[in-house]
Amino acid sequence: MEILQGLMDRQVLQRNGKNLCETKITGRSAKPGTLEIKVTRNKRSLPGFNWKALARVRGGKFSCMLKGIPAGGPYQIALRLVSQDKKQLQEQVTFKDLLVGDVWILAGQSNMEGLGYLKDAAKPNPRVRAFTMDDRWRTAKDPIHNLLEAVDPVHHQFDPEMCGEIPRDKHVGTGPGIAFGKRMLQLSGVPQGLIACAHGGTSTVYWDPALNKRKTSSLYGALLRRFHRNGGKVAGVVWHQGCSDAQQLISEGYTRRMKKFVSALRRDFGDPKLPFISAQIATYHWLEAGDREIRHWNAVKEQQRQLPDRIERLTVAPTIDLSLDDLIHISGADQQRLGRRLADAGWALIRGATGGTPPMKLSRVKSVRDPLTGNINVKVSFTRVAGSLQATGKPQGFALVTPANKVHDAIFRTDLNGNQIILRTIIPAEEKSNLSLYYGFGCAPCCNITDEKDRSIPVFGPYKLNP
Repeated sequence: MEILQGLMDRQVLQRNGKNLCETKITGRSAKPGTLEIKVTRNKRSLPGFNWKALARVRGGKFSCMLKGIPAGGPYQIALRLVSQDKKQLQEQVTFKDLLVGDVWILAGQSNMEGLGYLKDAAKPNPRVRAFTMDDRWRTAKDPIHNLLEAVDPVHHQFDPEMCGEIPRDKHVGTGPGIAFGKRMLQLSGVPQGLIACAHGGTSTVYWDPALNKRKTSSLYGALLRRFHRNGGKVAGVVWHQGCSDAQQLISEGYTRRMKKFVSALRRDFGDPKLPFISAQIATYHWLEAGDREIRHWNAVKEQQRQLPDRIERLTVAPTIDLSLDDLIHISGADQQRLGRRLADAGWALIRGATGGTPPMKLSRVKSVRDPLTGNINVKVSFTRVAGSLQATGKPQGFALVTPANKVHDAIFRTDLNGNQIILRTIIPAEEKSNLSLYYGFGCAPCCNITDEKDRSIPVFGPYKLNP
């Protein structure tokens, strides 16, 4: 008897709304009979699961839904095939150390794959596990994206039409996944499973669901296979991607491609309300970046900021204030901050009013006349601020930009006041301005404004300044 889908050693099974597991099991056997299941915990049979009949085996195949195992564990699950008269044991297989909780797809490019320093990796927790790319479940420990060991060929066979691997030095490999899982464990109280699917250097063009015709030689096909291998149920998708879209010809189509991607996942997962937790891209220290590169970089960030208004059941966590370990990859230390931000954003998305505060949202930009100087003050307001806005040292990150994409050095002071930011400028109120306001303008801005829960305000702009 061979199990093809739904059960593996050390696996985390997805719970349903009743806090009970719900997973699809498929397999094959050369012998006909009845498939039965026994579930034990601490060597005691779970009520209702002492050789309970699951399915009939005919024609060498079987398929059934396993439901009813409570969240928690660890459990041992045994399957046996008995003859049709139930007098003869035909075959038996046992799976050890399984948990029931929430399972998440981790997808995107290198900042989800993880290229932060391993010395700053999150400490493992035995109740947070990863399904690594070699199709094995284990306690999650960075790096969890072992591309060269992947079962799916897209992750280790270089194909210039699809994507190639990003070389990984031995001292890097930390991503946000484990910190996300640990924070979700804290919030939910149930075990967490992480299905590693990310691949560095990939744009949304390479995640196109239409490429699924290549099966596991496509990123979407590989993701879909791993989803089904784990029983066809997950709590949601965690996504960090967009750097490779910040380029000419494709940046302006980011929203359209994301709509297609999320819609396809919800269709193929059979879950029209599948939660989608995303990150807004951070910084890129590109010495040769010019006006064109800056324009595309900000275009993707602005589209990401607005995605929750374009796609239901999607949230975006800003990352602009996080430090890097190289020119573009979030540091191992700040990957822990990002993981917690993603988890908090996801929990608020899933639980609504009882799930905490969603990521901050830009609500208003208003230009007013300063009564003392006669110059323009720009008041920027946000909703969903936890406590008050704050900064370590001088608040930084805002810029007024000309139509030629040049920063106008007009802001001389930034004040934080609760959920509002007041930008004091040298622009006379009677002067008609053609400037646009940004937070996080350019590829490598310095931004340091957060709320009291260590959540950054989002990158936004251009926002036309109207005195």
